[in-house]
Amino acid sequence: MASHPTNWQKSFWPKMLAFRLGPARATSIARASRHSSPQVRSRLRLLGSAPWHCSEDLATGSFVGLSLWSRKAKSRNRLSGKTRKTRLISRPAVEAADGEELTLDQLRVLLGVAVLLCGASGCFHTLPVFIDMKLAADPALPGLTAETLPWSATAIFAGWLVGSISLKQALETFSKAQFLAASSVLLCLSTLATVTLPHLTGGNIVVFSAVRFVTGLLFATGPVGNLYVQDCLPSSRRNQAMAFINTAYSIMAVLMATTCGMFQSWDWRVDAMLWCGLPPLLAFFIAFNKPFTLLSSIPSTLRSKGESSESSKSSESEFSMSPSIFKAALQLGVCFLACGVGSYGLSYSAGKLSENLYTNSVLLNSADILGYITVLGADFLGRKTFQTGSYVLAAFSLLLCGILEPGSWSIVACAMGGRICLNVAFTTIYVALAEVFPERSQKNVLPICQIAARLGGILAPLSGTLPAAVSCPAFGSACLAAALATVTMPDRLQEKQEAERQ
Repeated sequence: MASHPTNWQKSFWPKMLAFRLGPARATSIARASRHSSPQVRSRLRLLGSAPWHCSEDLATGSFVGLSLWSRKAKSRNRLSGKTRKTRLISRPAVEAADGEELTLDQLRVLLGVAVLLCGASGCFHTLPVFIDMKLAADPALPGLTAETLPWSATAIFAGWLVGSISLKQALETFSKAQFLAASSVLLCLSTLATVTLPHLTGGNIVVFSAVRFVTGLLFATGPVGNLYVQDCLPSSRRNQAMAFINTAYSIMAVLMATTCGMFQSWDWRVDAMLWCGLPPLLAFFIAFNKPFTLLSSIPSTLRSKGESSESSKSSESEFSMSPSIFKAALQLGVCFLACGVGSYGLSYSAGKLSENLYTNSVLLNSADILGYITVLGADFLGRKTFQTGSYVLAAFSLLLCGILEPGSWSIVACAMGGRICLNVAFTTIYVALAEVFPERSQKNVLPICQIAARLGGILAPLSGTLPAAVSCPAFGSACLAAALATVTMPDRLQEKQEAERQ
């Protein structure tokens, strides 16, 4: 049974509280104790009142302990007051340096470019995997058959190659924002041509391939969009921004494969307008603050560039690449080649892994999401180490596909593992483009890398006609070459370039 408080206990604790905290503070604690919940009163009682069963020795010990704690706290405040103030002042700056918050305009650019790249780099080159079967089965299009359509798909990547070659001249003429805005409008127009011209020409394969070639010319929006985002966002957000864009691309590809598989009765023109026409239209209004003003500035830019063409030719030698930059550009080009032939090749080889094309496509695109999330680990291990390891693991998984039985879940799992690693590398190589090379050299290096990636992409539709035991080991061999190129590539070239100029 708990003992009742003695008169000494009742008078000691209020005196101690007034002595240590002052009369005003003691009165406020007493009032708070009376009007608070039982849990709060029990905590306040530890400061200002002793439990009823507390003995006189425990009360005296608590008083001494509280006195010592108060003196120690005051001494600590005097000694570290300046340090704590400095820490409070510098903390927001540290947080801003480690992870800067994005403004509304930066978020709009990130979201708009992600939507644009989902349509331009995602749906346009993988949609033929799902709609070409409908085109071949359409009796109104006799010229589009299962034998001729793979060549029209190759025309997409051939146009992509030509667009990559002319990318340097385009970037020297237009700003990245002007280039992306114009590409968004032209992609919408090319989608309209894709869904109308085949029926107007009776399925002429030449006309259809020409439309796809022109569409491929506009695929340079992918690398330009990635660079545009990295220019607009803080450097600490580059890997995260690339992971977000590529994850959005993968989610769009999963939705496209799922929808095309569930609604195979849909007309192929509905699929084309939904997945290829809608994203560029949305991106045009999301990514840019004043899109029509941006478009109207393109003619004046062309006139000003035409007037200054002679002076630009005279200073062209100043922007030529040094031998070290050219060598590093070729090494990075090997990395782009491996990603192009491996990633796109697996998309077109989905029907060779097992019989269910749509299930394999969903699984591969789901693996893309995991790969683009995994790339965030590059912030901790370092981009070069992470990229090298990704290529090595991709090579191992894809070479293993050559000895596994086609149609089994084991070969699908290995293909998914290789796809995850390729997606990690596909993200880090764009970060390497911004980190390794000086800004003024990126306009020269980017076309080289894009040409290499498009050469690999041209082989992707053709690899879909080969057995998985042949195509997957070829993808793995390219990944081994990319791993060697990553190891020998320098980390940064700014200092070397300045030294060579001097």
